Amino acid sequence: MKNKILILSIILIFNFFDKALSQDIFNFDVTEAEILNKGNTFKGTKRGIATSEDGTIIYADNFEYDKLSNILYANGNVIIDDALNKAKIFTEDITYLKNDEIIFTKGRSKAIDETTTIDGDRFEYKKKLNILNAKGNVEINNKVENYIMFTEEITYQMLQEKIFTHGYTEAIIQSKYNFKSRNVTLLKNEMILSSSEKSSLIDDESTIYKLDKFDYQINEKILKGKNILVITNYLKPKSDKTYFTEGIFNFETKKFTSKDVKILMHKDLFDKERVYEDSASDIEKKKIDSFKSKNDPRIYGVSSNGNKDETIIRKGIFTSCKKNDTCPPWSLKADKITHDKLKQNVVYKNAILNVFDVPVLYFPKFFHPDPSVKRRSGFLQPRLNSSSTVGTSINLPYFHVISDNKDLTFKPTIFDDRIYMFQSEYRQENEKSSFIADFGYTKGYKSKLSNNRNGMSHILSKYNLDLDLENFTNSKLDIFFEKVTMDTFLGVFEGAILADKIFEGDLKDHGT
Repeated sequence: MKNKILILSIILIFNFFDKALSQDIFNFDVTEAEILNKGNTFKGTKRGIATSEDGTIIYADNFEYDKLSNILYANGNVIIDDALNKAKIFTEDITYLKNDEIIFTKGRSKAIDETTTIDGDRFEYKKKLNILNAKGNVEINNKVENYIMFTEEITYQMLQEKIFTHGYTEAIIQSKYNFKSRNVTLLKNEMILSSSEKSSLIDDESTIYKLDKFDYQINEKILKGKNILVITNYLKPKSDKTYFTEGIFNFETKKFTSKDVKILMHKDLFDKERVYEDSASDIEKKKIDSFKSKNDPRIYGVSSNGNKDETIIRKGIFTSCKKNDTCPPWSLKADKITHDKLKQNVVYKNAILNVFDVPVLYFPKFFHPDPSVKRRSGFLQPRLNSSSTVGTSINLPYFHVISDNKDLTFKPTIFDDRIYMFQSEYRQENEKSSFIADFGYTKGYKSKLSNNRNGMSHILSKYNLDLDLENFTNSKLDIFFEKVTMDTFLGVFEGAILADKIFEGDLKDHGT
């Protein structure tokens, strides 16, 4: 009985060692073979196949297998076919640590699974963990989902379908959205791209998004982020900037929602390109440039949302005054500001006009055209002027379109010294002629030489006609007519008149 048990034990021990040894052996099918080092080293040359016990097939020009260390070396057009993980690796040189189930590649390598191709300068493939690490000029290309990524290093968890990049990363999604970031995560199953690092995105409409962190759902085309700066018309002369503390943007439906919005519009939004007359003095040109530089249009709001047809800002405030350390000279606050892109209107609900943070006018509903409108009747942007002679003044112009070539602007102005100016400007443009007339009445002016407050009127007009005479390179007729009821009028109110002339382009282009 004891002998039977001993014999059975010996058989079991031999079976155990036989199975253990079989795990360290590859099956080779090669053109030429050589056995060295007392049978512990196997060499195969002139192309062949090595098959592991788990079904992994390795094709190569040359093999060398060290049985003692259980390490396989292969080079020359190497192909690793891992059927278990449904992946293939193409490279020139590998070292396969069989005990650890780790494969190292040398030289440019490519890994292909069912949908994705990964290229890199070298790989480390951990078969037990199903993890592929690629380093050096890594490129990830998925033609099915239409995205491509560039980085220096990745870790690919193959079973979980997760890709982690290390360092600078660029991702081009659907040939429309270009992401630039660091340490990006791609969840292939959920098709989500994300990063907690500072990132940027440029879309196909020249809009750039700069974010502190982001989460992008590729199939739904939904971007979520924090501390977002959106720049429209990126790298173009007229670009607007919008800040959000948080935001969700749907690129498919063009809808968005956000918190704490700040919109900084391009500074020359309310300026028209100036063409100086030959007669303009250097002082007048400097005044024009000075007025132009004071524009800094912006809108702040508590939250916003919108789509391709409209944008809504809640608890908003708008001003175009240049930024300073104190409150702006004027601002327009509203419970809700709506930009109707179809009607090209900006609509304010429960709007209050503030001058130096003091409420002056209340409008239950107020609207004006958006910057894309060239000409429309209505109120214009308020103007705040300053003069050493008559002090500070504010006017709220109203622009009226008479016909295609005629318009009129009514500009009531209030000065801080109880002076009121009711001024109008008429303009007419014909094919070969133009006419402009500025006329008005001023009430309440008191000179330094008198205690009486006087009224005065003025009319300033100019007519230009292109005579188009033959045998003349240039022929034109200019007629000027100026009339004031008080000799000192132009000297006292030149600043106010000049300011209106400077913004004449605004009056023509941005009527409500």
